[in-house]
Amino acid sequence: MKAGPVIKAAQGHNRYCGPAALSALARIDTREAARVLREVSGKAKICGVAERYMVAALARLGFLVEHHPITRDDDGKLPTLAAWSKRGRSRLPYLVTLSSHYCVIQGRRYLDNKTGDFVPLRDAPNRRARVKSVNLVIRP
Repeated sequence: MKAGPVIKAAQGHNRYCGPAALSALARIDTREAARVLREVSGKAKICGVAERYMVAALARLGFLVEHHPITRDDDGKLPTLAAWSKRGRSRLPYLVTLSSHYCVIQGRRYLDNKTGDFVPLRDAPNRRARVKSVNLVIRP
């Protein structure tokens, strides 16, 4: 499975990170992604999304999501994106939750609502943010 760039609808697209990550993973536009997130969360407006709703939205779109535990650093802190990315990676996309931001990592590439398309991980704008959660996204 290969994630693609964020797809923005001509009008009424959602600019937040949750719909952007869902758009890249499912290859749907951000307006459709926000609609699915509204269905699973019951929220009227999508501007902040809990991880359980992102996982539920991916499941509704036919994806399997496998949670990966995070190993803390020697000092007990969560690793930064830069530190986490040095570990071995799969070619499958990861939905990564940073401090309070969603991004998609595939191989050595990074995507979020700010970049719009994949950029090299070394150029990611959030390299120093702490990784809170990592989910491997699989299309059956």
